Amino acid sequence: MDHNFGLVLDALERSPARDSTITVVFGDHGWHHGEHGEYEKKSLWENDCRVPLLIRVPWIPAAARGGRSAAIVELVDVMPSLIELSGLPLPAAAGPDGNLGGRSFAGMLRAGNLTRFKDYAFTVFPRCNCTYEQRWVQPVGVTGNGSCPDRYRTVATHESGWVANANMHACLYTPAKDFNWVGLSVRSVAFRYTWWVVWDGGSLRPDWGRTVADELYSHVGDAGIGDRMFDDWENENLAAAPVTSRHAAVIQDLRDVLRAHFVFER
Repeated sequence: MDHNFGLVLDALERSPARDSTITVVFGDHGWHHGEHGEYEKKSLWENDCRVPLLIRVPWIPAAARGGRSAAIVELVDVMPSLIELSGLPLPAAAGPDGNLGGRSFAGMLRAGNLTRFKDYAFTVFPRCNCTYEQRWVQPVGVTGNGSCPDRYRTVATHESGWVANANMHACLYTPAKDFNWVGLSVRSVAFRYTWWVVWDGGSLRPDWGRTVADELYSHVGDAGIGDRMFDDWENENLAAAPVTSRHAAVIQDLRDVLRAHFVFER
């Protein structure tokens, strides 16, 4: 990827469009390489939820270039930012295209004000009561692998039937009505809070009154850069008993933030 991305940038440098082209680099998710004993993605820890975001806008004043920021932004903010940076009008809020999901950070880039943009970033991920992987093929009709119906259990053989190795990534091919619970995660400057809630498959909404588990991790002092960012945070769940009165207040505040943000519509 590094090599081919370098080829693209080299071609851009040689192009007449060099000074009229915005370049954005980002990832769709993070990746575990042993942190928390995990490999791959599909968690709600920082390693999966946080991604790189680099942006070059040639016509931004030189004084504002080269900034490095710990401000909270989300990938849903990229589209409105590109619209504004390109000199195009943002869609009217009341119009059919008004809800872009995010908001433009173009003003922050132009001003060189890279210290604060949003108070929160959000991530959601479902869970199904299935095993992630099996070393054998589970025949149709055999029970014992959680509550998922047989037809949802296999990824590798989803289209061709029960052949070859079964790779059971929870919920990957499972309809939303058959999720078991859902993880809703919010990142503030100081904390990450993840609330695992029973999923109501009939209404396709969380059952807010039925908590499965919750996680609260402190990020006080986390600058977000350097080698420490991968292993030195989110190792102590402050939501585990005994919860201090301060942390109980933080949990309640962030639960309120999650409920206000995640409005599920059919």
